[in-house]
Amino acid sequence: MNVDIGGGQGLKVQSTYVTKCKKAQEAALACVTDHPGDRGACEELFQAYRACRREEHAEILKSRGGERV
Repeated sequence: MNVDIGGGQGLKVQSTYVTKCKKAQEAALACVTDHPGDRGACEELFQAYRACRREEHAEILKSRGGERV
């Protein structure tokens, strides 16, 4: 997507990051919003999101031919 970022910079391509961990990410962020200042209340959701991202990252590396765990 081309976006005019202003400031005389012209058009730049804005990347969009697509992850299959979107639901886990949204759940963790919703928890933080619902429990401001109490990160411990959301710890299980954060752990689930991190585990999902680790798994996704390992799959990306494997698909590129370099397996690093």
